[in-house]
Amino acid sequence: MSQETEGKAGRFSTIEYGAADATINQGGYGASAQQAVNNLQYGTQESRTSSADAQEAAEDAARHAGQAADVRHGGGGGGEDPVLRTGTAQVTLRTHSKKQVLKKRQLTEWELLLASTYVRDAQESRPSRLDRNPTPDQLASYRLYHSLWLRLTLYVFICLNLVLVVFEKPAVEHAKIPYWGTMIMEISCIAFYIFRLAHYKRFCPRQIYWDTKTLLLSACIALTLIDMVVYIALANTLSDPEDAVRGSRVLRPIFLVNFSDSRQIRKAFRNIRRTIPGILNVLVLLFLSIALFALMALKLFNSRSFYDRKGRAYFDSFFEIYWRLYVLITTANSPDVMMPAYNQSRWYAIFFIVFLLVCMYVFVSIVLAVVYQNYRKHLKNEVRKAARTRRQSLLEAWQVLKITNESGKGSILPLEHFRQIIMFHEPRRSLAQILLLFQVLDENATGYIDKNEFMQLPELLNVGVMEEKDHLLWASVYLPRLWNSTASQFVRAVVSHRFFRYFFDFVIVANAIIIAAEVDEITRRDKVDTVETIFLVLFQLEIWLKVYTLGFWEFVRIKWNVFDFIIIEAATIFAIATNENEAGTTAIDMLMVLRVLRLVKIIGDIDRFRAILGTVWQIGPSFSMYGGILFVIYYVFAIVGMEIFRGKISSVTYPENTTRQTSLILGNYSEVKQSWIVCGNPELNNTEFADLRYCANNFNNVAAAFVTLFEMMVVNQWHIITQGFVAVTSRAARLYFILFHVSCVMVVLNIFVAFILEAFLMQKSKSKYESKIALKIKELGVGIGM
Repeated sequence: MSQETEGKAGRFSTIEYGAADATINQGGYGASAQQAVNNLQYGTQESRTSSADAQEAAEDAARHAGQAADVRHGGGGGGEDPVLRTGTAQVTLRTHSKKQVLKKRQLTEWELLLASTYVRDAQESRPSRLDRNPTPDQLASYRLYHSLWLRLTLYVFICLNLVLVVFEKPAVEHAKIPYWGTMIMEISCIAFYIFRLAHYKRFCPRQIYWDTKTLLLSACIALTLIDMVVYIALANTLSDPEDAVRGSRVLRPIFLVNFSDSRQIRKAFRNIRRTIPGILNVLVLLFLSIALFALMALKLFNSRSFYDRKGRAYFDSFFEIYWRLYVLITTANSPDVMMPAYNQSRWYAIFFIVFLLVCMYVFVSIVLAVVYQNYRKHLKNEVRKAARTRRQSLLEAWQVLKITNESGKGSILPLEHFRQIIMFHEPRRSLAQILLLFQVLDENATGYIDKNEFMQLPELLNVGVMEEKDHLLWASVYLPRLWNSTASQFVRAVVSHRFFRYFFDFVIVANAIIIAAEVDEITRRDKVDTVETIFLVLFQLEIWLKVYTLGFWEFVRIKWNVFDFIIIEAATIFAIATNENEAGTTAIDMLMVLRVLRLVKIIGDIDRFRAILGTVWQIGPSFSMYGGILFVIYYVFAIVGMEIFRGKISSVTYPENTTRQTSLILGNYSEVKQSWIVCGNPELNNTEFADLRYCANNFNNVAAAFVTLFEMMVVNQWHIITQGFVAVTSRAARLYFILFHVSCVMVVLNIFVAFILEAFLMQKSKSKYESKIALKIKELGVGIGM
């Protein structure tokens, strides 16, 4: 019952929570949802009920009629979400027996819209850029700015802008587009960036709009437009248009980092920027230590006329020694670098051992420790800042939603307001889920939420709760006699039994052993094809028995089932459609090998590995953030590398006294009796770079540049790659590769290691809210098997 009153804030309703429970019985029939709303007990006081309230309750009942959900807490390695089952169970809202007299006003659509916007800001941890009292136009612009389709459009234009490097000079083979074509695409990207900034200005206060990010984006847009004009002028005036340079291409990653939609990557870069000053002291000490050992080596080896295996002077200059010792701390040239001295006297090993102990095992380890310490400190600051931002947005939402006790001593959020805001904010949530969230927040069962409890709302909304509507399987509807037959019941019992899974786990392992036992193509064709066919039939049987027992939609809800279905069905199609040719055999082999990945599912069933795999699954999306950082670093160094090194090294080797075009026509070089120009440059002759045929490791296009930089990041043989570019330019080229190694390997990758360490620790706190929901489900007795 409700008694209407009028107040300054608008129309109010007095609601009394009495000793009775508010019961939600959401069964499989429409009448249950109607009863769920009607059973909300608001006291026993006689009062009037407005027709509007009755109509609202009826509409809510109709909206939620027939909904059911299945709530369980997954335990597999995939980190499944809690699931709520309400088929025939009751979700009961329990309150204290003491009556709470609440003054409840009706929420307007504007209030719901404004509160939902603040809650969304809190969910995504984005700072609200709205005025304290926004106008309807500002709020509409703000919501449109953060709409999914506009954000996706921005990402499309950013990706297009970054991908242009594939088609620009020096372009990937067969992908070159005339410069006016790439210019048109880049201008379209710039136009959308300008639109995005203008849209941002419509709702953002002036003092906030002109921050560092906006200034940097505006400067990059201006420099890009100027560079485009200069490039067009040079391309039409120079005798060789290929000599024109696009300097602004290196600025393109700035658009990826600085737009407000890329907060996570920007936070990671900000963390790196704040971490670097803390490790500079250690890096300076490391470089000074290398210099000290280089001076010692110069004095120790220079006068002894040692030579390496190429006949070159060994440790003959300070900078050459410094370079080789720097490479040694990465272990890429160990033990090669010490062998000329060690072959002369075993005592010289002491110098290199001491150097490695001091510089690699001590200083490099200290670099990792300092990186982790500074990263953790700045990460905590970022977390605190995000928490403050989230709390500020929630406080704004609370000011819109709260109501005051009739005594005027406190502000609270009753169930009805909570239901309205959640249904407006996330319309797909069922009434059972809304009540579940309310009970998780209402820890003291007071029948309302206070401000401190409301602050936990974003974390709970970000925890997925899987829902399933009760439905009849197709076989039970269209083939009831078959479905209810003894044979059908037996098959479903077998599929549901744990030994069914154990059997096919054994089959997966056996299939992996058979694949590993294949020695050559003849053995495969003669003996293994029949066995592979048997395995394929068994896996098909497993899949379709699961589909029959679970139903298709329940089957595809499990990610591993989808993976199995795609792999097995694709393998079957290839086996039927392809002939005995190399392409068909290769395709089948690859699919068979992918099938072995099902072993990961078996590992996930083992308790000691389940927690690790679950954590890896949960933090997997965060890897993309550091993947974005590496991409930005790669992109910048690739652009710079292409401008410095493109054309210096070629993938083609040809005779010295013929032109390159002639050599390509010759075809069989082994019959030509001339000396050779290796990798298209005579400067590379007799170098280890040429001997190892590293010609494809060049900067002639962005794809080759990325592969070369990845090989540099792996570190193994990176000094040989550097040697090739030094041979075709000068020793100053080493600065480029040292800078890449320091920034990518010593800083970013160490921060990535620190991120992994911290993520495993923080994952425990993240699962706290999942555990609270799962615990509440268990208390209510509405989980699977309860």
